Amino acid sequence: MSRKLACLLLALSTLVSSLVLVHADETARRAAVYEAAAAALQDAGMMHTAATAITDGRGMALAAEMGMLTQRSNLSLSQLSAQALLAYQQQQLAAEEAARAEAIRTAYMSLYDAMMIQTAKLPLYTAPSADASTVRTLAAGKVARLLDVTEGWYYISFNGTAGYVTAADCRGVTFSDYEGTLATMDLVDAVIDYAYTWLGTPYAWGGASYSGADCSGFIMAVFDEFGYSLSHSAVAQYNRCTPVSSDERQAGDLVFFSSYDTSGIDHVGIYLGGGRFIHSSSSRGVTVNYLSDYYWRDHYLFAGRLIDE
Repeated sequence: MSRKLACLLLALSTLVSSLVLVHADETARRAAVYEAAAAALQDAGMMHTAATAITDGRGMALAAEMGMLTQRSNLSLSQLSAQALLAYQQQQLAAEEAARAEAIRTAYMSLYDAMMIQTAKLPLYTAPSADASTVRTLAAGKVARLLDVTEGWYYISFNGTAGYVTAADCRGVTFSDYEGTLATMDLVDAVIDYAYTWLGTPYAWGGASYSGADCSGFIMAVFDEFGYSLSHSAVAQYNRCTPVSSDERQAGDLVFFSSYDTSGIDHVGIYLGGGRFIHSSSSRGVTVNYLSDYYWRDHYLFAGRLIDE
């Protein structure tokens, strides 16, 4: 009994010493007290991994025998024992939850190495939180590489941009099943890549095929490949766009021009970035020019955006 009593007195001494640190953080102070008390109880043989002072009753019986359960104090032995048990249980639950999450993560990543987006314009966040900033959005049907799994979120990479997406808006797939397809590419990149396949196509007024195309016919045919139904008219195509300024202009936007004969829109091309655009020229067919070229610089009117993802 004397050894147990000494251990109990040590625990109480630790508690009293801690209480005088009035400027210490309350949560941290209590945690330290409970940990020290739990260690003292364990040394006294009243707490171990299979049973604790509260579950086997020995600690409570001893506290009652000493009259501590009826004494007024900041923290009684019964509270100390209960808190030690609670801390132990919380540690066990946290460890079990961490093990469960890791098992799910390992199992999921052994099945899938990519995620397919199921929701249109799904935000890609910088952190696993809807309050985090976004780096871009992803369209439904896009497939991104899976980098990691966390509770309710997937950490993915799409065309070199990494971030978090909500798990409920994705489904697991195998990346190799979609590699090299539009699903793994930005739509802008896909449109531009396809437009390049038209280089050298001769100009043909009213045409919209590889055998010959005029400016709006070329645009109509390229975007039709990606599900856009456009009229065979530069003016009508401009009306389908969201206007953007020269500073906002990006690759994939349409660029519109006038000619010497009119001040209105009568020519259109696809902006490639870096000041270049691809179009069907009446003199050279489908070709690439710079907006800064003498003729095009003087006849440039507007830019408009069809692709918004």
